[in-house]
Amino acid sequence: MPMRQNKEWCTGQDDDFPSSCRGYIGALSQALIHALDGGVIGDSEGCPATASPSLWRQPQLTATQGLFEVVPDAIYQVRGLDLANMTLVEGSAGVIVIDPLISSECAAAALALYRSHRGERPVTMVIYSHSDVRHFGGVRGVTSGDVPIIAPTLHITATGQEETVDGVRMVFQLTPAEMNIFLPSMAALGLAGDATHTLRGALVRARHLTEAISMFADRSDVVFASHRWPTWGRDRVLAFLSGQRDVHAYLHDQTMRLIGKGHTGAEIAQMLTPPGSFSQPIPRARKPLSFRPRR
Repeated sequence: MPMRQNKEWCTGQDDDFPSSCRGYIGALSQALIHALDGGVIGDSEGCPATASPSLWRQPQLTATQGLFEVVPDAIYQVRGLDLANMTLVEGSAGVIVIDPLISSECAAAALALYRSHRGERPVTMVIYSHSDVRHFGGVRGVTSGDVPIIAPTLHITATGQEETVDGVRMVFQLTPAEMNIFLPSMAALGLAGDATHTLRGALVRARHLTEAISMFADRSDVVFASHRWPTWGRDRVLAFLSGQRDVHAYLHDQTMRLIGKGHTGAEIAQMLTPPGSFSQPIPRARKPLSFRPRR
């Protein structure tokens, strides 16, 4: 069964847990995805008995199954049905789908969950934030190909390019592996996989997070992404983006310094301690719970 939203979960020992359940609307009655032949292809239930408590904390935060409100009457996410999040942006006539997951079955289940709470809005556009299959493989679950798709049919070629689709204005930022999206009317910044509470990409991501801060941070009330829960509030958005940028740059610079001294990758991994909150002890994972819908 899906995890439960309650006082213990939402007012826990660190801010990540209440943030991860903020805006919860509802979940699938069973956390199962079925193939056309009836077989189960996805199951987001329970903590394995052999899982490390500290490692289990991250999927508790990122894989909690359900539909979540990011911006009221504007942006929603389905999380926990696949290896990424599906983001749904409501336009004038329908809904724009950002990153339609890895399989058509999971994408169709995510869209059906959204529609069960927000109505039968047609899909008016699909956006692939980047070319990882987790972010486009399920497109047949949300459209038969009769709508524009940003990447294959509508190209974004430069940072700062603007497009308006279904009444929604979007400003794009290109990074080496991904595409970030700023939605001015919603004061919302989508950062794909560039800032995800994990450490990946080093100096390349640090540079483009600096650019994102310069272009969008002072206009963003919320940051959402493909593999994490959102961050709300302009001060918190700036702190989150700056912290992600700084830790990536630090790890890159120190890794290069230690390589220059003759250390191997395995040795460096044991020698380096990330600065700031990344070096704090990870709270012990909570017992898996089930969510209650928001009233």
